[in-house]
Amino acid sequence: MIKQLTMATALVTILASASFAQTAAQSAQIEAAIASAEAECASGGSNCGDLLERAIASIVPAPITAATRIQLVASATARVTRSLPANMSTNDVASLAAGAGRLAVQATSIILEITDPAERAAALAAVPAAIEQISSAATSKAAERPEVAAQIASNLIVQIGRAPMTAAARVDALSTLAARVTESLPARMSTAAATVSIVDIIRVAATTTQAIVDGAPPNEADAVQAAAATGRSAIVSAAASQAARRPGSAAAISQTISLTLPPVESPPVDVPQASPTQVFNASPT
Repeated sequence: MIKQLTMATALVTILASASFAQTAAQSAQIEAAIASAEAECASGGSNCGDLLERAIASIVPAPITAATRIQLVASATARVTRSLPANMSTNDVASLAAGAGRLAVQATSIILEITDPAERAAALAAVPAAIEQISSAATSKAAERPEVAAQIASNLIVQIGRAPMTAAARVDALSTLAARVTESLPARMSTAAATVSIVDIIRVAATTTQAIVDGAPPNEADAVQAAAATGRSAIVSAAASQAARRPGSAAAISQTISLTLPPVESPPVDVPQASPTQVFNASPT
């Protein structure tokens, strides 16, 4: 079980980091911590989650730019996710992947909270690429372990919904993940299992998207609506592709799409009304 990285934990780590050596030595320590977590997870060791937590805790206060720290958190998360072995139990894979995603988003948020204002814009700009790196690793692991693909995708979709990005960026990222994982489900997976997975992914993506749309500030409304429409198309296309390969799942997938992913209406556009114009008959000359 990966524990949540609280602000108190981050602050304690920051204080402890005061005694660290120069940046080069710090970087070496961070890499060693990530590599240790990666090796432990690859071997199916019981300390996988704890070592990942320690690695990320060492990154949060590191004396390097906030954008670099965010990238390192994503790299650590992605490396550990990819390293989870084929012989690891499905419950452990699902739990560790979920915990890694939660920890990464939480750490990223903390980094932004403690970042100097001068660095904040660059740090925020680094978040989408970091989320993409984590999402890509999760997609690969879901394809390798299709029996827990829906759990891996669903848990990360929820975390992406909380990531410190614009509403549109969050919708785009979670839609991309949902579509990729749906498309990745292998032919060897039974139709029944694939159908359940696809339906679960669609439902979580739809619910999370709607929550983001509903909570978006007015100045982001048009952008998030556009992202929701694009995301819906990507998910529907991936689901339709699976349904074409598995005719037995088509009805259930179609019904889920119609109930949870209705077409997104474009934002209304105000069209100015033409002013009434009085028409005069030409005077005879």
